[in-house]
Amino acid sequence: MKYSITTFLSRQFFSSLAETKADLSGKTVIVTGATPGGLGHETARLLGRMKPAKLIITVRNEAKGKEAIADLKRTDPDINVEAWSLELDSFASVKSFGDRLNKLDRLDIIVENAAVIQPKRQETGDGWEVGLQVNVISTTLLSVLALPKMRETVKKHDTEARIVIVGSEVHHWAKLSQKNAENILDAMNKETDLEDRYNCTKLLNLFVTRQLATYLKTSPNKEDDRIYVCVPNPGLCHSGLARNMGSLAFSIIKLMIARRTDYGARNLTYAAVADIGSQESGGYIADCHFEEPSDFVLSKAGQKAQLKVWNEQLDIFKTVCPKALEILN
Repeated sequence: MKYSITTFLSRQFFSSLAETKADLSGKTVIVTGATPGGLGHETARLLGRMKPAKLIITVRNEAKGKEAIADLKRTDPDINVEAWSLELDSFASVKSFGDRLNKLDRLDIIVENAAVIQPKRQETGDGWEVGLQVNVISTTLLSVLALPKMRETVKKHDTEARIVIVGSEVHHWAKLSQKNAENILDAMNKETDLEDRYNCTKLLNLFVTRQLATYLKTSPNKEDDRIYVCVPNPGLCHSGLARNMGSLAFSIIKLMIARRTDYGARNLTYAAVADIGSQESGGYIADCHFEEPSDFVLSKAGQKAQLKVWNEQLDIFKTVCPKALEILN
């Protein structure tokens, strides 16, 4: 699909997004990156209105957690919400979070919203450029670590489960200059020019989602066929995602054209609760409907890069989290 600036602007100004509703009684939902004022927080608010038995939001520290819970209870005093700590720039934190979520009674939906934009290269304690680890590698790892509890939930409750990895229309504009590198992720990790980095991480989120969907559809584990994964594009929204950009021009543009955060969150709740099936799993969602991703994603070169990126992450997991490979195998 070709995606122009004109299309982008038209959607920002004229798209009408209905609020998707469902009954989440008895279910457990996780939303990552739910700091007040952000997309994840408003997604949690919308999902909370659907009355899940347990809503878990993730934040980076206890103070933010208390603030987030207080704000959610301000609009819904009866909401059953907990705040858990999760730092995606640390594999140790992701593994600890995975252990904790697998002690839950059930897990029906996980919305992986947490992401960063860093205009200058910063390295995590694990040796990865922070945007690459947070937006892609740790997000993939968390998706895999959620599978055992989701499989158990599907089997025990005869239901479906959903993994939502938040994407963006900017994947259409990603150049991915490292696509022909021997190791794409290693080449990206060495890059110092991060102008295209966020776009590329959103492209890689699509790669991961499509490859994970293929795995689930072909898995010998019968529960996997009822675990669906998709990528919603919220559009450009008012949130703190680009707070590190430091660009006056971008701030002005955002002020003029960004969607309300709660409005963009409707795309995420659609992805989380709309009635979809195995055929749509792996799909890309914009304006509360499925549509084709970029032409590159659908091309032979894109499919080759997709498989490479998936396998490169599996190689990383061999060292940082062998348990992830056990889950997939």
